[in-house]
Amino acid sequence: MPDAPRSLNFTPIDVELEAGSWLIELVRDDGSVTRLPIRIARDETWTATRPGESTPRAVRCLGALGPGEVHVPAGLAVVGGDPQAAEPVPEASVWIDDFVIRRVAVTFEDYLAFLDDLAPADAHRHAPRWQLATAHDPSNARAVAQIGGRWAVALPGEGNVPIEPTWPVTSIDWRSARAYAEWLARRTGLPWRLPDELEIEKAARGADARAYPWGDFCEPTWARIVGSTPDVPSRVAVGIHPVDQSPYGVRDLAGNARTWCAGPWTPDGPPIDDGVLRRIACDDADPAMRAIRGGSWSSVAMTARAASRFAGRPDECFAAVGIRLVRSV
Repeated sequence: MPDAPRSLNFTPIDVELEAGSWLIELVRDDGSVTRLPIRIARDETWTATRPGESTPRAVRCLGALGPGEVHVPAGLAVVGGDPQAAEPVPEASVWIDDFVIRRVAVTFEDYLAFLDDLAPADAHRHAPRWQLATAHDPSNARAVAQIGGRWAVALPGEGNVPIEPTWPVTSIDWRSARAYAEWLARRTGLPWRLPDELEIEKAARGADARAYPWGDFCEPTWARIVGSTPDVPSRVAVGIHPVDQSPYGVRDLAGNARTWCAGPWTPDGPPIDDGVLRRIACDDADPAMRAIRGGSWSSVAMTARAASRFAGRPDECFAAVGIRLVRSV
């Protein structure tokens, strides 16, 4: 929980702080805020020094971003190594470059606009299918249909609960998630893409290797996971669990919907070259299993932990897996 705030005056900052976890808020003249979580060990000097370099880097302050965008500044993050998580990567301190991430997952409303913009054959190909099945299985019912010339939700969700436009879209395969990212990049002129799995882990854990976005203790009602409601588990509108928020301000990384990641699933995770993350993105023809990150409405406490990892074939659809986009800076 945050303690009483204090002012560190103007940058550049050179100040002594007690050992522990801190959230530095860098405020520009235009009022925009860059959130920089750091962890200071005993008798340690914290600097933003990239591995292999001797001079600290200035922390980027990007100024005003688009609605629903969050900047995750470049820096070191502790990833993996959580013995209570599902198949975590080996523990490592990794430098991950700046990126911007969507505060919440892609919703049905967002995704239906994508389908409306496609040729009919492409829209049918990328339509969400209910439930676990390959996208090319004609016997699997689409969760959406064309009504009055536009795509709309046609089937209920988990527990026969009507799907709302503000729910995170799921039941789409990896190729459809990638197609959505490419479509949004063309439409906005910004380089939106699927995330690297360690980008998602950093966005959730901050700088102090916390187990969940909010800390190390799990109370089911703090996120949309199993036990959060007495009703049949299901998705809900994005962002309605205020405690499920990371130090950077990203919502729903412990529950509601997992996300497809850009690269392949491997036992040790993405490559790390001399302490720096090297992003790898699969193409549509690559048959490798894809990495999946984040918790979902069907997660128990263990699988909601930020270091937990999952995998799926690129042609599979899962009712708990959707889209969370990032872009490099």
